This record gives sequence, structure tokens and C-alpha cells, in this order.
Amino acid sequence: MRVLRARPASRLAVAGMAAGLAASMASGARAATPPPPADAWPQFRGSPALTGVSPTPLPAQLKVLWTYEAGESIESSAAIADGTVFVGRTGGELLALDLETGALRWRYPVEGDGIGESSPAVAGGIVYVGDLKGNVHAVAAADGRRVWVFK
Repeated sequence: MRVLRARPASRLAVAGMAAGLAASMASGARAATPPPPADAWPQFRGSPALTGVSPTPLPAQLKVLWTYEAGESIESSAAIADGTVFVGRTGGELLALDLETGALRWRYPVEGDGIGESSPAVAGGIVYVGDLKGNVHAVAAADGRRVWVFK
């Protein structure tokens, strides 16, 4: 586990840079990472262009497939990648839920005040999310293992 530290005054700028890095990675800026499939929603508003539009057609009849009781509010938008829904819980956890069933795959706890409205972004098998203390977390999408934290 690597923990990086920054001066408090630079945390907002660092969080913005991390979000930009995640967005550029999601957009295919790294040659080794293929672009996400058309039905993926790997970050806030779906893509680095922030259009909020998916090319996937909706079915004629919409229905609720599953629900998940998080125990506390979820204030962030979800990211969807590789059959997993990633969402932050106000109580301080990043949750990974199975897209088909809604079953919990893993929980990643953050210290302190929780995740709040920070929307996760997924690129290259890593989930990036900020917390209310100004830290940016990189979490392995497959198992919820901490890759690094920038403080």
C-alpha cells in the first residue's frame, strides 16, 4: 500500500488532477487500455465528454431488476464497468455491486467523514474516488484492494 501526502492547500487541485487523470484514462488515452463497451458507464455522466447519454437502447418496458439496502444514503452517482456497479455510501464505504443481481461483491472503507457526493470513475481495472477529507483513493475493481491513497 502506498500513501502519498500533499499540503492541505493543494488537496482540491490534486483531487481535480486525479479526476482528470481518471477521465483521460477512461477515454482511452493509454494505448494499453481499450475503450469501454457501449453499455458501460465508467464515470460521472458516462464519459469524459460528460454528455450523460448512452448509445444503448432502452427496452420497451422498464422494470426494477433489483434494489440494495445500503443502510445509509447514497449521494454519488454510480459508475458501471465490467458487470459491476460502483457507488459511494455516505457512511464511508465504496460499494461494488453485481450489475445483474445487486449482490454485494466487496466494500472498501474510507477513514473519517465518508465519501459523500464523490462519484467514482473506473479505468484500467482501478476505481478512483475521493473522500470528504480530500483524499483520493485508487481501489482494485476486481477485489476492493487499496492500490494507493493520495493524502
